[in-house]
Amino acid sequence: MTTLSLDEIADELNRRAINHPIGTLQEIRGHRPGVDLFRLNGKTMRDDWACHWGGRKELQFNIGFEGRYLRYGVGFSFGESREYKASELVKILRPKVARFNKFLTRNPKLLSGMDMWAYESSRDDHSAFRPGRIPAHLVAEDNFIFLGKYEPLRRVNYERVLDQFDEFLPLYQYVEENGKDGLESVALEKNFAFRAGCRTKKKSAIVRKSREQVERDLRHNEFQKDALPPPSPRIRKGKRRHGDFWEERHEHRSCCAAETRLLVLRNQDCGLSARVHS
Repeated sequence: MTTLSLDEIADELNRRAINHPIGTLQEIRGHRPGVDLFRLNGKTMRDDWACHWGGRKELQFNIGFEGRYLRYGVGFSFGESREYKASELVKILRPKVARFNKFLTRNPKLLSGMDMWAYESSRDDHSAFRPGRIPAHLVAEDNFIFLGKYEPLRRVNYERVLDQFDEFLPLYQYVEENGKDGLESVALEKNFAFRAGCRTKKKSAIVRKSREQVERDLRHNEFQKDALPPPSPRIRKGKRRHGDFWEERHEHRSCCAAETRLLVLRNQDCGLSARVHS
């Protein structure tokens, strides 16, 4: 079986992302609609790893090869590049790491099923640790920190990868938008004065209708009643067979139909009487 290149995997993710919230990432970042999640042959694309376009100084959506597996998730890279010095990236990303930690403390369910590890440049080694807050000593030059999952390269489930990116999107927005959670505040009405009680409402009204109109209204009432779902059927004692629910529901609806066979309306104001048969 031919092994896919990372370019091919990124290209397929770009194609499918248009049907996912993560497909709007570049719009969230301020770019025009239609900009790809990963830029093929760009500076954030390598043979064995890639991050979203513009992700070098952000919490990045990251994919990469790990032996026979594809890693996918989010990460922070403090590694030096042509555009940024390592010391500059540490300064830029440190407050974002703090917001990352704060969000995960408030939303621990996001960590379910995750792996978390870091590459420490000073030791030239990888170390795994419990998913959660990033320890302060790992926010250092040339380090890399990753949170995510893995897919076997022989059968990459692209939808699963994109679904996970979708789940990470609120975390990304919180980290990159200075701790804002996307909720908008609404200005309160000015010069508002609360008064206890409620307004006086009309108790009655005179209605004049022809017989035809009354009958039409009554039929509409019956249609509405029939459209309502019936109450939950009584459950028989003992083991319940698969078809019991539908049988009981049919019996219940038949009883309701018999009880509502005749409806009489007396309009005292107009002196009308109308009958409706279901």
